Amino acid sequence: MVFEQPTWSRLLAGIWPLLYAPFLSVAIAYTLQVVAQQWADPVHAAIILSLEGAFAALGGWLILGEKLGMRGLIGAGIMLAGMLVSQVRKTVSQ
Repeated sequence: MVFEQPTWSRLLAGIWPLLYAPFLSVAIAYTLQVVAQQWADPVHAAIILSLEGAFAALGGWLILGEKLGMRGLIGAGIMLAGMLVSQVRKTVSQ
Protein backbone atom coordinates (compact mmCIF):
# COMPACT_ATOMS: atom_id res chain seq x y z
CA MET A 1 0.00 0.00 0.00
CA VAL A 2 2.94 2.33 0.59
CA PHE A 3 4.74 1.71 -2.70
CA GLU A 4 1.87 0.94 -5.08
CA GLN A 5 -1.47 2.40 -5.94
CA PRO A 6 -4.14 -0.29 -5.54
CA THR A 7 -6.84 -0.28 -8.18
CA TRP A 8 -9.77 -2.56 -8.94
CA SER A 9 -8.29 -3.51 -12.31
CA ARG A 10 -5.07 -4.72 -10.66
CA LEU A 11 -7.05 -6.66 -8.07
CA LEU A 12 -9.14 -8.34 -10.76
CA ALA A 13 -6.01 -9.12 -12.79
CA GLY A 14 -4.61 -11.09 -9.84
CA ILE A 15 -7.84 -12.69 -8.67
CA TRP A 16 -6.94 -16.31 -9.63
CA PRO A 17 -3.70 -16.44 -7.62
CA LEU A 18 -5.51 -14.75 -4.72
CA LEU A 19 -8.24 -17.37 -4.77
CA TYR A 20 -5.90 -20.30 -5.48
CA ALA A 21 -3.78 -19.80 -2.37
CA PRO A 22 -6.42 -20.07 0.34
CA PHE A 23 -8.87 -22.42 -1.32
CA LEU A 24 -7.05 -24.92 -3.53
CA SER A 25 -3.60 -25.09 -2.00
CA VAL A 26 -4.63 -24.89 1.64
CA ALA A 27 -8.21 -25.94 2.23
CA ILE A 28 -8.60 -28.70 -0.33
CA ALA A 29 -5.02 -29.98 -0.38
CA TYR A 30 -4.58 -30.26 3.37
CA THR A 31 -8.01 -31.80 3.82
CA LEU A 32 -7.19 -34.44 1.21
CA GLN A 33 -3.82 -35.06 2.88
CA VAL A 34 -5.39 -35.72 6.27
CA VAL A 35 -8.08 -37.97 4.84
CA ALA A 36 -5.65 -39.96 2.69
CA GLN A 37 -3.11 -40.42 5.50
CA GLN A 38 -5.66 -42.39 7.51
CA TRP A 39 -5.29 -45.33 5.14
CA ALA A 40 -1.77 -44.86 3.80
CA ASP A 41 1.30 -46.71 4.92
CA PRO A 42 3.46 -44.26 6.96
CA VAL A 43 6.47 -44.78 4.69
CA HIS A 44 4.45 -44.12 1.56
CA ALA A 45 2.85 -41.05 3.10
CA ALA A 46 6.25 -39.63 4.04
CA ILE A 47 7.61 -40.18 0.54
CA ILE A 48 4.59 -38.59 -1.11
CA LEU A 49 4.63 -35.61 1.27
CA SER A 50 8.32 -35.06 0.58
CA LEU A 51 7.33 -34.29 -3.00
CA GLU A 52 5.18 -31.34 -1.90
CA GLY A 53 7.40 -28.86 -3.73
CA ALA A 54 7.22 -30.84 -6.97
CA PHE A 55 3.44 -31.12 -6.70
CA ALA A 56 3.18 -27.39 -5.99
CA ALA A 57 5.21 -26.62 -9.11
CA LEU A 58 3.06 -28.99 -11.16
CA GLY A 59 -0.12 -27.41 -9.81
CA GLY A 60 1.17 -23.92 -10.57
CA TRP A 61 1.98 -25.01 -14.11
CA LEU A 62 -1.36 -26.74 -14.71
CA ILE A 63 -3.70 -24.34 -12.95
CA LEU A 64 -2.00 -20.95 -13.03
CA GLY A 65 0.02 -21.29 -16.22
CA GLU A 66 3.33 -20.61 -14.46
CA LYS A 67 6.58 -21.40 -16.22
CA LEU A 68 9.15 -23.77 -14.77
CA GLY A 69 12.76 -23.39 -15.83
CA MET A 70 15.16 -26.18 -16.72
CA ARG A 71 16.66 -26.15 -13.23
CA GLY A 72 13.22 -26.64 -11.66
CA LEU A 73 12.33 -29.43 -14.08
CA ILE A 74 15.57 -31.24 -13.36
CA GLY A 75 15.06 -30.86 -9.61
CA ALA A 76 11.52 -32.20 -9.78
CA GLY A 77 12.71 -35.08 -11.96
CA ILE A 78 15.45 -35.99 -9.49
CA MET A 79 12.97 -35.93 -6.62
CA LEU A 80 10.56 -38.16 -8.53
CA ALA A 81 13.36 -40.53 -9.54
CA GLY A 82 14.51 -40.80 -5.92
CA MET A 83 11.00 -41.65 -4.81
CA LEU A 84 10.65 -44.31 -7.50
CA VAL A 85 14.06 -45.84 -6.74
CA SER A 86 13.26 -46.06 -3.04
CA GLN A 87 10.05 -47.97 -3.82
CA VAL A 88 11.62 -50.28 -6.41
CA ARG A 89 14.36 -51.32 -3.99
CA LYS A 90 11.79 -52.02 -1.29
CA THR A 91 9.65 -54.12 -3.63
CA VAL A 92 12.61 -56.10 -5.00
CA SER A 93 14.04 -56.87 -1.57
CA GLN A 94 10.78 -58.35 -0.27
